[in-house]
Amino acid sequence: MGIEIPESAKIVLLQEEKFKSYYSDLVYAIREYERIQRRILPVTRDLLRPHLDDMEYVLSLSFFLSFVSSVHQFNSHHSINYTDTSSDLV
Repeated sequence: MGIEIPESAKIVLLQEEKFKSYYSDLVYAIREYERIQRRILPVTRDLLRPHLDDMEYVLSLSFFLSFVSSVHQFNSHHSINYTDTSSDLV
């Protein structure tokens, strides 16, 4: 067909299985966390509140860092220029 596939698309395609695996692992972790949360008795939840808060912080931080790492990894394979081009819009 003569259609050239951009290098960035080839890189993403090569990493497809890895990204799917990361997604599956994150979904599994979230479901397990929610399942365990549902099993904690209310009286126990109050006693565990500081630990549960710590766990939620760690989980949210790890999800955020995973996202940032993925974006950084994706962007490092591209020649995207993020310099200010607002003057070009005027």
